[in-house]
Amino acid sequence: MSKLERPKTPTMKSRLDEKNALIGLNNRLANILQRKQELEDENSLLSKEVTRETEYLSSMLISDNISVLIFPAPCREGKHDKDADPVAVHVRL
Repeated sequence: MSKLERPKTPTMKSRLDEKNALIGLNNRLANILQRKQELEDENSLLSKEVTRETEYLSSMLISDNISVLIFPAPCREGKHDKDADPVAVHVRL
């Protein structure tokens, strides 16, 4: 302790501990609020993406013609027949 510093009384030490605890809690709260904002921004982007995909799929279902490629299922060993071509199925509604 330097000569210019006053000796810390138990009350001063307690208040200093409280101040440090509040600083720590404030920092934690700031981090939580920042993460909350990041998640809200990400959620907004994902919501827009889901809306675009839903609109796209809805427009496909409304159209008169739908073409689908069906790929052969793998055999029991999990391998595809390399010579098998996908089957194109065209549906007219």
